[in-house]
Amino acid sequence: MTPVRQTIGLVGLGMALGPHLASLRDLSGRAEIASAWTPSPQRRAAARDMGLPVVETLDAMLANPA
Repeated sequence: MTPVRQTIGLVGLGMALGPHLASLRDLSGRAEIASAWTPSPQRRAAARDMGLPVVETLDAMLANPA
């Protein structure tokens, strides 16, 4: 049976982001990050530097049909 690929959004990009991102990248065949958001501009910038698809507002994330 082929695993179902899940599309997810990450809310909160704090201290646990590194380990969580590593796990999600290990699951790249099963999980895709559609967008990522945090209220902190500094953490959004850091997440962009890590290659995440960052959005500027939570509303933008929730409006994404993926």
